Amino acid sequence: MDPDVRRNDIIEYEKCTDKGPGMTYSMYSIGMLELGQLDTAEQLFKVQFKNLRPPFRIWNEYPSAVGCTNFLTAVGGFTQSLLYGYLGARVFEQFLQVNPHVLPDCSKVTYTGVSYGGERFNFIISKDEFQVCRTTGNAFELWYIEKDGKKWPLVTSETVTLGLGLYKICNPNDYEII
Repeated sequence: MDPDVRRNDIIEYEKCTDKGPGMTYSMYSIGMLELGQLDTAEQLFKVQFKNLRPPFRIWNEYPSAVGCTNFLTAVGGFTQSLLYGYLGARVFEQFLQVNPHVLPDCSKVTYTGVSYGGERFNFIISKDEFQVCRTTGNAFELWYIEKDGKKWPLVTSETVTLGLGLYKICNPNDYEII
């Protein structure tokens, strides 16, 4: 989809769902992060928290006290905004793509045990850098992380520190160059 069309769609839908259910703003936030609109994504991400009900901060379907309490769809939307929004994870048959951003009002965020291709990865994101560690798997099977044709090996239990940006995590046994 053309980025301008996507941006305009999100803006228009936001106008008619200003009191939408709990998962609505997580999807808008993900869309804006994908478009590189970090300030707008942050605002939309924070709207989700209006659906938390005291005293135990349980997700509600709507920002008001109406609708379903303990609304698991809102929890799912929030989780997706973390994984697919701020980690920027996209799953492809041949690779896992990540485009990390630090969460609003945080100096560092850690994602532990993200599973892909039978492996587990930990990610640490700060304002200036991104760390990835392959934590499990066959030590004899080579994995790597790639950006713009440059590759860094992902050796089990060793951390690779990189700048922020768009990366592919690949297993050379599965990765075909097209």
